[in-house]
Amino acid sequence: TAFFSQSPKTKSSIITRARPNKDRNKTSATTSDLLTHHHFRIEPLFRIKQTFTMGIKSNADNADVIDTNKNVNWMDSRGFWTFYALLLGSLYMATPILVPSPHQWTVVNVVHGIVTFGIMHWIKGSPDDSNSMGDYRELTFYEQIDQGHPWTGTKKFLMIVPTALFMLACIATDYDTVHLCINLPIWAVLILAKLPELDRVRIFGINSTVGIDDVAKKGKYE
Repeated sequence: TAFFSQSPKTKSSIITRARPNKDRNKTSATTSDLLTHHHFRIEPLFRIKQTFTMGIKSNADNADVIDTNKNVNWMDSRGFWTFYALLLGSLYMATPILVPSPHQWTVVNVVHGIVTFGIMHWIKGSPDDSNSMGDYRELTFYEQIDQGHPWTGTKKFLMIVPTALFMLACIATDYDTVHLCINLPIWAVLILAKLPELDRVRIFGINSTVGIDDVAKKGKYE
């Protein structure tokens, strides 16, 4: 009698204890489903973050990074690009005072070529040489842009401008031979000087830095 009187209680207790286990299994399954569902929601975010990180590395490889060289880092600003275009437009508007209309773009191209070649491809060093520890003494202005990385946005812009001026000068003069002989060499010199293959190259030793370029050249051929 004692056995049967305890049996329902024991059975009931077993059933009662089994229910939480069943519910716990349901809870575990539900949690697993939530985690699985949550995983699929997080995965795209992870991919976006990974892609964004790879994009930063890619931009860094292309030199779209912060440049600490105060001599040239201001050129990355779109405001400078706008100012550059407005300056050329102002020069074009002022040339009719001196030359006939068809020759305006040729004058702009010549002035632009002489000024930019002197500033970007002849003058070396940086006014902020005390902070750069002399790292830019042997580099031209153009070679310092974007830490020397090729084909950056700024360098492409600086190659597009002389090309556009050359084309405008040719169209305005109807491809006149005399003007073509003036405009073509200017365009060729400016573009060749900007090519990555000629970076830090001093043709025939022209504009080389004594004690730096000659030592580097000597070490190259030894």
